[in-house]
Amino acid sequence: MVIAIEVAAVSLWALWPPDAPRRDWLPAIALFWTLGPPIWFYIEYALLFDNWNDKDAVAQFKDLQGHAAKIWAGMLAFLTGAILLKVNY
Repeated sequence: MVIAIEVAAVSLWALWPPDAPRRDWLPAIALFWTLGPPIWFYIEYALLFDNWNDKDAVAQFKDLQGHAAKIWAGMLAFLTGAILLKVNY
């Protein structure tokens, strides 16, 4: 989770202000935020989580993944808006 927050902070830094030369990073950042989190969610679900016998742990894991997915969706919506603004800039 800490890494996700750091990557989000770097992504926002790269996109602000709108006329910054770092705006050229936008396609790479958008690609990362489009593909990275779902791949990570799958790896975490299929390979890393191994406490399937504890119902409370499974419920907490699924709850946290649900929250993380909402953060991912918000970041993706923000990037979509940034892309649209750059196109119209």
